[in-house]
Amino acid sequence: SSPNRVLHVEGTASTFGDTQSILQISDDTAMAAGVGGGISFTGKATTGQSDSNTMFAAIHAEKENATSGNTSGALLFSTRTNGSNPAERMRIDSSGLVGIGTSPASGINLHLHEAGSGQMLMAFTNDTTGTGSNDGLHVGIDSSENAFVYNKENTALYFGTNNTERMRIDSSGNVGIGT
Repeated sequence: SSPNRVLHVEGTASTFGDTQSILQISDDTAMAAGVGGGISFTGKATTGQSDSNTMFAAIHAEKENATSGNTSGALLFSTRTNGSNPAERMRIDSSGLVGIGTSPASGINLHLHEAGSGQMLMAFTNDTTGTGSNDGLHVGIDSSENAFVYNKENTALYFGTNNTERMRIDSSGNVGIGT
């Protein structure tokens, strides 16, 4: 009765499986792979623009297949670079696998992909390490497809099996195995 936003939806959530929802966004297009509801995030991109219809990003749920009665669905996240159309950047498929820059590969829970032959890097940081490009732990492949693990901090790098440390590279580069 007292909305605090332009669109304010309030009510008792409907439960279906593990989900609870108050708002449903539906696509009434004929059943096919890739069909489903979505949300577009738009605004003004140009000074003096009269409308707010420039799409910056979107979230889209879609049917993963064209089989009637098969309800497998995926969730897609899209963003846009300057001068281009929005493009899919991340997908969570019906089995819960996540692909960033690519569709998830079977059996890989989190798949990161760099288009072309550039470096693909995953960084792990916290409040102590800092959040810059020279902080934390970096794991990835370089532009020559060499794999790397870098501890960017002045601390040790541990390796272990069976919940036990088996090898350590200390901050000076000394290697200890089984000690």
